[in-house]
Amino acid sequence: MKNIKKIHNFYSEKLVQKVNELYFDFTNEEYVCTHPEIIKQTKERWERIAKQFLHFNNPITVVDIGTGTGFVPLIAAKFLKKEDLFICSDISKGILDTANRNIDRNNFHCQFEFTKIKSQVPYKLPFETESMDIVTINSVLHHIKDTTTFLDEINRILKVNGLLFIAHEPNKYFFENKFLFYNYYIISHLFNPKDIIYQVFEKIRLKKMLEQIYYFIHPKKKGSTTKHKKITDRINEKLLQEKIIEKALLPGEIGAITDIRAQEGFKPDSLLPHYKLLHLETYNHMYWVNIRHINNFLIKKYNSLLEKKYPEKGSSFFAVFRK
Repeated sequence: MKNIKKIHNFYSEKLVQKVNELYFDFTNEEYVCTHPEIIKQTKERWERIAKQFLHFNNPITVVDIGTGTGFVPLIAAKFLKKEDLFICSDISKGILDTANRNIDRNNFHCQFEFTKIKSQVPYKLPFETESMDIVTINSVLHHIKDTTTFLDEINRILKVNGLLFIAHEPNKYFFENKFLFYNYYIISHLFNPKDIIYQVFEKIRLKKMLEQIYYFIHPKKKGSTTKHKKITDRINEKLLQEKIIEKALLPGEIGAITDIRAQEGFKPDSLLPHYKLLHLETYNHMYWVNIRHINNFLIKKYNSLLEKKYPEKGSSFFAVFRK
């Protein structure tokens, strides 16, 4: 927990917003390919829940905040009518353009708009007060440092009785549960023994030597590392030009800044105390083990047992609220 507080205090709100903007500008075409296992797992869940809640007689306006490459609109838009409006928004212009292209390939009935969210402090959404019937955010909240201002802005733009979908976010109840967290930690190392070797070499300061051996055996992996370094260099170049930083950030720092709240998580039942929680489900009770070994029979079986015993303490959650 000390490390989490240190990260929050060390990096400014302006820096967190700008790093997220630049990171997704420079990785927009490839981002969806970096987490195929998560996309596969989350798609079914979104389709099921969207089908359950997206039933309106009158025309509605939906805004998706943090659209990315278009994951949510590509699922939810098929449940909307011709007179409905779906607004896609993101802090990254590059990734929003990618979403536009992806959505254009489909013949959805509803209308679409694409809105760039400006990087600014305090956080401000470019929409009128009480103008939205539905707000959706998928895998976005953990990228936001000032979540209080962000949620206040969502509350401002959402109509009374409007719906808010908060999906695929880290669940704090999982990280607070010692059994579940250490259960994940032990199983993760059993299934990935190379992680233990890597940690040992890191402690004895022979990490670089281990990496050289690894890249010699797997030369293709070095290409992805080189690409990641190029992205890091481009982000640093922009940040230095705009005088947001005085010295270049390390690749690990950029990852920590981009996912500023990923290791802390949120308590879904207390995120919005004045809202009614209509639906909550948690999943991935073994955290990254579930994601990395999604087709493993034993993992599936054990995870289903954990789901029954700890229904509200999976590492990720999907919640639907009514204002």
